[in-house]
Amino acid sequence: MKQTRTRFERWLEGSLTKRSAELEKLLFAAIDAYDIILDENRLDAALLAPIVEAACDSHALLYENVPRFLGKLTAESPLARESVERMAVDSKSHVRFNAILCLRKETPPDFTLRLLQQGLRDKSSRVRTKAADWAGRLLVAELVPDLEAAFAKEKHETTKGTLEFELRLLRDGYILEPDEDDDDHFSITVRIPNGTRGGWVSRSELDQRGIQAIVAELTLERFCHHSEMY
Repeated sequence: MKQTRTRFERWLEGSLTKRSAELEKLLFAAIDAYDIILDENRLDAALLAPIVEAACDSHALLYENVPRFLGKLTAESPLARESVERMAVDSKSHVRFNAILCLRKETPPDFTLRLLQQGLRDKSSRVRTKAADWAGRLLVAELVPDLEAAFAKEKHETTKGTLEFELRLLRDGYILEPDEDDDDHFSITVRIPNGTRGGWVSRSELDQRGIQAIVAELTLERFCHHSEMY
């Protein structure tokens, strides 16, 4: 039925992104293969090949879109998981980075856990940063010990900041920090389905209501706008 192709054709028509015939060819080869897999409920190496090729690409048009297709296939397909696992040990760091983007809520938890643990130990700071970010996005609480260990030895400033941020959210459920200019107020950050949500709380409110009640209110589904993870 080519539902995915139709959606992306409309998106590209309205996009301000500079068009590239070569990249669009790779994108739609992956999309057409994905639509066939969905429509005919079959998956083989030939159908998977254009999806994996595009998912491994370093151009944003491809790596920001195609890994989600491969990720959805990991839910049921060992062949798809094997492809992502090969990506995760590729010699090119951008391919290892893209492998992390293929991990989704549908992916088997043990597979996700193993690849994120591997990503946190990667020699590329960009890959380590994305592994920490994805641990938070997917709410993989089992990674708290790994995040603690990675944070303790991390030297790259940006990566260390991401590790600390995701560690605190996963371990504690929130980040509470005092306002530098006002001792009676605190900033609070919590995780929501499509990212994070922040706010301000007074010392008196903390004392009266307690941190857990405030966190629960901030994370209530009715306050969140659900969307695709990426």
